[in-house]
Amino acid sequence: MTLTAIPINGTPRGPGRAVILAAGLGSRLRPYTDSIPKPLVPVAGRPMLINALDCLHAAGVREVVIVTGYRGEQVRAAALAHGRRLDNGNGQTLDIRFVDAPDYSASNNSVSLWQARAHLDRDLFLIEGDVMFDRHLLPRLISAGPGSVTAVAPFLPPMSGSTVAIDHASRVLSFRTRMRAGEPGTGRLLKTINIHLLRQDFLQQQLVPALAASVAGGHVTAYVEEVMDQALTRGMAGLRAVSCQDLPWFEVDDAGDLETANQLFRNVA
Repeated sequence: MTLTAIPINGTPRGPGRAVILAAGLGSRLRPYTDSIPKPLVPVAGRPMLINALDCLHAAGVREVVIVTGYRGEQVRAAALAHGRRLDNGNGQTLDIRFVDAPDYSASNNSVSLWQARAHLDRDLFLIEGDVMFDRHLLPRLISAGPGSVTAVAPFLPPMSGSTVAIDHASRVLSFRTRMRAGEPGTGRLLKTINIHLLRQDFLQQQLVPALAASVAGGHVTAYVEEVMDQALTRGMAGLRAVSCQDLPWFEVDDAGDLETANQLFRNVA
């Protein structure tokens, strides 16, 4: 499937808040995560969390909620220290707050997001803490106009993980998780970058009720994308896919991913 990137035109209003999911054990990235949490693992010398904070600050976000779990004290210390440096740069403050996910070792990231439900009451960026991405990606989502959007790219071998199916108008029809590129039935799927711009109506009418139902049903190992798939059936706000295939990004799950990400971002300014 060929995607056309949406150019950045004008100055649409972006969200002032972001939620970063940074609670997981990162067990597939051992031994790197034996001593530090996965969001602080550096890619091309730059921790993924620090890169996300810089990108959010540049995109006009002023409040960041970070959900912590494994080695949460390290996440807190690194985020606050970097936030102070950002504040000193141009006078625009970055208010960093934290939510604890006490069951992080026995649950998936949908439960982490549920812990932050009090903050899901306005437009926001939702970012998973193991994604390294280019500084132009968030402006790309903002430029897509009104409505909720999710960043996607072609689903190519050896990629695996969460994907979306879309219609001719780039509307997301469904999320599919635990997929592997090249397998039968994956030819028309797109890879989720795990970065979303979610508007208040989608959050309150669809995502929060779907999270509540998932938690109440005991689905503690559900991925956020699985809950978002359920959210799509709960209202008419909708979700569109935005192509970011021309921008550098990489989701880091294991040592092979880290090596690839290091190569990809080595020469990225």
